[in-house]
Amino acid sequence: MELSYSTIRKFTADTQAENLAGGQNESVKVGEVVLKPIHDQAEYLWVSEVLNSIDFGDLRIIKPLKSSLGNYIEDSFGATPYFKNSYHSYNLKENIRTCRQLNECLKNVPKPPSLFENLNNPWKKSQFLAWFEVIPNGLPEEVIFLLNCRKSIDLPHQLVHVDLANNILVDNQNQVAIIDFTPGFYPKQYAEALLIIDTIAWYQGKTEHIKEIELENDLLYQLILRALLFRISIPLFLEKKSNEKEMLFRKELRGYDKVFKYIQRKLLFFTL
Repeated sequence: MELSYSTIRKFTADTQAENLAGGQNESVKVGEVVLKPIHDQAEYLWVSEVLNSIDFGDLRIIKPLKSSLGNYIEDSFGATPYFKNSYHSYNLKENIRTCRQLNECLKNVPKPPSLFENLNNPWKKSQFLAWFEVIPNGLPEEVIFLLNCRKSIDLPHQLVHVDLANNILVDNQNQVAIIDFTPGFYPKQYAEALLIIDTIAWYQGKTEHIKEIELENDLLYQLILRALLFRISIPLFLEKKSNEKEMLFRKELRGYDKVFKYIQRKLLFFTL
């Protein structure tokens, strides 16, 4: 999807464009605005309205902007303010507090009917596998092991950000901002579980931080199990050849090796 000059002008008077790294490498900085293609317009519009209707207090959320025409989407592109990032926040305990503060702000948002049921990308398909799907054929044995260990979870669901670990940024004045809001309706502690296992895998966090989630062990391990299933299963839903999917799955599994071994020990202990 190509970003045109006419689209840029609908969001900003600046014209000097700069490609930004990270995410899916689709974002373009133009002046103090970041533009990116919107692949699920109904979801993006809903998220835009929700985020702009909530008072987040002192929690800084980078929210979608409206164009000069009053629209959140123009020519299949959306825009957000640019936040000048100096570094990611690696303070896991502080990030868990940020996650909980965000969850508190989002707790009363009702789930819109059918909006999140369209499994239109590998991430949504992997979340569905982790939470709801019966065991399909042809999956790696590590995925089958985790799926077989799933038990039902009786926790309330709410709107959460399911990709926080890489999206809590800090500028050179130590101001913190949350970017790239990725919506999901799950238990609030699931957002914490994802934050923690991603930090362990990507930023050398410690498995002992899993205990920061304030739940009994059986519920805690079920959430970690699902978070791990989600992350390692994403490559299985990419539009690639089967040998490429297998290679990418093995690479992802190696990244989450500490988490996999941790939860494997805990699950095997609980089944004895």
